[in-house]
Amino acid sequence: MRAFFLLLFCTITLFGGQVALYFEGNKTFSSERLYKELGLEPGWWVEITHKKWVPKVDEKLLPSLKEELRLFYKEQGFWDARIRLKRQGDKAIFWIQEGPPLVIRAISVTSDFPIRIPFKKNERFVAPVFKRMKAQITKQLLKKGYCSFEFNPKAYIHHKSHSVYISIYLRKGKICRIASIKVKGLRTLPKRVVLDHIYLRPGQKLDLDHIEQSYKRLYSLEYFSGVRIDYSKKIKNKVFVDIWLKERKKHHLYKAGIGYETDRGPLLSFGYKDFNFHTYQLALTLFHSKLEQKSALSLFIPSLPLLGRDFDTVLFGKYALEDFHSFKQKTIQISSKILQESFSDAYTLGIGLQRQDIFDAIFCIPQKRYFYANIFATYLLDKRDSKLFPTKGWYIASRLETSFFGDPNYLKMEAKGGLYLSLSRAIVLLKAHIGQLFSSSSVPPSLFFLAGGAQSNRAYGYHTIYALDSPCQIGGNALNEGSVELRYPLTKSLYGALFWDRTYLTRSRLNLNDHVDALGAGILYPSTIGTLKAYMGIDPFHPSHHALSLYIGAVF
Repeated sequence: MRAFFLLLFCTITLFGGQVALYFEGNKTFSSERLYKELGLEPGWWVEITHKKWVPKVDEKLLPSLKEELRLFYKEQGFWDARIRLKRQGDKAIFWIQEGPPLVIRAISVTSDFPIRIPFKKNERFVAPVFKRMKAQITKQLLKKGYCSFEFNPKAYIHHKSHSVYISIYLRKGKICRIASIKVKGLRTLPKRVVLDHIYLRPGQKLDLDHIEQSYKRLYSLEYFSGVRIDYSKKIKNKVFVDIWLKERKKHHLYKAGIGYETDRGPLLSFGYKDFNFHTYQLALTLFHSKLEQKSALSLFIPSLPLLGRDFDTVLFGKYALEDFHSFKQKTIQISSKILQESFSDAYTLGIGLQRQDIFDAIFCIPQKRYFYANIFATYLLDKRDSKLFPTKGWYIASRLETSFFGDPNYLKMEAKGGLYLSLSRAIVLLKAHIGQLFSSSSVPPSLFFLAGGAQSNRAYGYHTIYALDSPCQIGGNALNEGSVELRYPLTKSLYGALFWDRTYLTRSRLNLNDHVDALGAGILYPSTIGTLKAYMGIDPFHPSHHALSLYIGAVF
């Protein structure tokens, strides 16, 4: 309803006269709340600065806004509210006589499932709160696997005495389990590709979180333009799941982009992807920035049978020219990896062959060619409540890499972790990153750890922090980083942040005296494609070091 009036407002303002809108007699709700309910909201700058704001509306809208206001008061429990419109020159005033509200006189609950009642006896009855309660209880039942429940919430209203009597009856029944999964709509893809990429299995307890994440994972495969998971069919405590899919009609996708990042400057990119090359995905990527020029070719093979299980497999080839400030590196790489993912964890195992040429290096970095084969493994355990904008939970990510042929010989280990805590409206993020490189010979300088940038120390540019115990501009063998960040909502869609980063990066063993810090603030905007972040950081002990970091995505 609010969206309709907002659209009507935007249309009529092109043709009618404008009047300033005011309220009088509103005791329960502020004018700001009433403006919001009518779809009249100030910009984010007004919200942050708390400036006084009075909207102007077309006078032809006033009758519609009056009716919208009357309906709002009624659903808020003021059934006898009277609203009159007064005009004073270029002002329109809604004079509100609220009258006595509906009051909850008694609450009766019979339930064998723990539920939260969002109201108390002798409180004003608010219909939207009652409706939200019903929806939330139903969702909680389904999340816990109950689909055959008996749920009968009632609100009995006695208008004459302005009284409401609430009765809630709930029997949760037995746990519901998935009896079968049927896949429909496939034309070219094998059924196992779908079954391998959902978090649903026959015999498994029904779980809404698993269903929601299955939606996202199927879409992330990029084979489908439409996905629908129907779990409405059930017999007693058995659920029959139907997955309806619509494959893409266009298999070829071309992308070209121009952008700018604080870490890498102006960016140019081109990409091509075939979404169904004999059920595989063939992709070509070209990328150019002042620090990196890259061309890569990859082949994604879903659900490849290996060792009695199905794995997603990626074949990858890359040619890259990279500038690390103190040296340049030319890389030719061929690699292959297998991936396996469940609801809360994922791992990869891969093997690669690389040739790296080091040139235009400063005096302390050897200019030579390295040729070697390596194996690598990664593991992620993710227990956050959201992939896009988490507010609570934790994650651990690790990587292990070693060479087994050629020069150099090395072992590289990394681990990252994060903890999200909700404190009232605020969110606290604690993050750590540790790494260690062991080698018995000279290694390419790009294997050493570097720091700085949007996901590291935010007072420094991307990869501009070298080993702090070495006069040479080269990375370190040991990295230890930690961050503390406080996020707080500034408006409905914007968060402010304060942070502290500390980085230890050394060639030898950890020295607590060798560190750099960053203090700063930022703005975050959660969106459907990830969180957009802008941070400004400064080293408090070396103020000449400061940086603006722009970033989008999750933190790992």
